Amino acid sequence: MTPPWLVVAGDFAAGGGMDAANAGLAAHLAGRGGVTLVAHRVAPELAALPGVAVKLARRPFGSDALGEPFLDCLGRREAARVGAAGGRVVVNGGNCR
Repeated sequence: MTPPWLVVAGDFAAGGGMDAANAGLAAHLAGRGGVTLVAHRVAPELAALPGVAVKLARRPFGSDALGEPFLDCLGRREAARVGAAGGRVVVNGGNCR
């Protein structure tokens, strides 16, 4: 079964800034039927929550610029899948078209 939500963002972690906001949103959606996360990095404690599915995009050499096309491609592919199943897609910033 496909979780009803997809969130695409660079990172989901408790560190701060948008990473923490992304993690908070993901944890909330996990408890509301499930969420698929497309990202370069997802905090292990978030990935372990029931209702969370993780799809990791490559980030060569730890570079956001080099990883951007991988995040975009994987995000669009998963968005098509989740959208076709009647789910909703949230994209953080310019991470994915």
